[in-house]
Amino acid sequence: YYKLVISDHVSGAIVFEEVNDYHVLETISGNGTYTGTFTALLGTYLKFKRAGSCDMVINNLIIKELDAITKDRTPYGNDGTVEGASLEYDGLINGGAGIAYIPSDTAYGTWEFDIYYNLGNYEYVSFINDLSSAKNNGYTFLYGESGSVDHALFFRRYTAGGAGELFTTADDYTQEDTWYRIKIIRSLDHHFTIYIKGGSFGWDDWTEVVEASGNNPTTINDDQWTSSNYFVAEIDSGDKIRNLKIDGKSIKLSGATQSSGAWTTTAPSYDFDGVDDYIDLGGEKPSDLTGDITISAWINPVTVGETAGRIIDNGKFLVAINSSQRAILSSDNSTLVYSATDDIQYNTWQHVLFTRNAAGDETNCYIDGVLSGTANQDSGTPSGASLTNTFIGNREANDRTFNGQISGVKVWSRILSVDEINSLYNRER
Repeated sequence: YYKLVISDHVSGAIVFEEVNDYHVLETISGNGTYTGTFTALLGTYLKFKRAGSCDMVINNLIIKELDAITKDRTPYGNDGTVEGASLEYDGLINGGAGIAYIPSDTAYGTWEFDIYYNLGNYEYVSFINDLSSAKNNGYTFLYGESGSVDHALFFRRYTAGGAGELFTTADDYTQEDTWYRIKIIRSLDHHFTIYIKGGSFGWDDWTEVVEASGNNPTTINDDQWTSSNYFVAEIDSGDKIRNLKIDGKSIKLSGATQSSGAWTTTAPSYDFDGVDDYIDLGGEKPSDLTGDITISAWINPVTVGETAGRIIDNGKFLVAINSSQRAILSSDNSTLVYSATDDIQYNTWQHVLFTRNAAGDETNCYIDGVLSGTANQDSGTPSGASLTNTFIGNREANDRTFNGQISGVKVWSRILSVDEINSLYNRER
């Protein structure tokens, strides 16, 4: 599913086509604004073209991929209910002082990331760096304590000869055990501007960071480093960094190279407590879940949860895990399909996918892109039980809570091929 937003369509009708077969998805006539959700099969592309002889002029267009299970419905918005389940982001937590890094050749542009530090700790985030270690040949953002200055922010240029201080905030500018979001902008004329959210600054608007002198750091101009090879985090035990974006693109910190330290990765997900958390998507589709379907999710279970912790449940259709560390599916809330025993691992991210035909008698489970359990099992006729709202991480009775994290729940109204399943797994892992 994709969401299309056109906020300034000046002239000319627009035609959307799947390039593979030139199938017309939709035609938009007239001018002004448009918001809509559409589907596209794996491996297809969209083409925008004018309809007729009039020039097509679009000044602002956004396409965003959506999880199929929610389409345009954010589960924590007005269209759904989250009870207890906490939202997690892609990121890193360090259990011991160390360094993690990712390749990045961005030396001009915008960097955004969330940062959290424990009492007494000190973090380096080198967003422009020549080497795969912090404080070397690049520009570094520091957060925490430095000598007699506590809870301050620092911006330094590092060379082989040492550090050059570009600015420092006042003492107690930030607090420990608090999340902040940092935005750093570097223009092509070597000008740096830094913003902050979170803590006492609030999360609604950006605040430009102020130097200890009381001046905004509008005079930071430095051209020592004009290229980059890495984005590097050197943080201490209990410190965290997450939700990195470079020039607006989300970067997977969970895939960073960990050269030292004792790191734990997190992923964009909801965390369920195994007791009473749930996400209620309401009674709209895909509550039906009849016909040919494919359903997939990434899971990171701590334990089995309550009896059989639910991944998704709508009263007559369920996907869950059980005490034999199997993934299970039922189309009638009674007949069960199983993955192989022990194929579900605790404290490990895994991709769980089921395909099921309309009759329910050809159901298959795939773990990390590989068939698990017997092929073409019978999951029961997709009927025979009362339909409830669609729940993620639990069921309507609130007694089958998942214990761990769930991410990227997707549903297709067709059976994905083995090649598509492998492609999906390899693309998302």
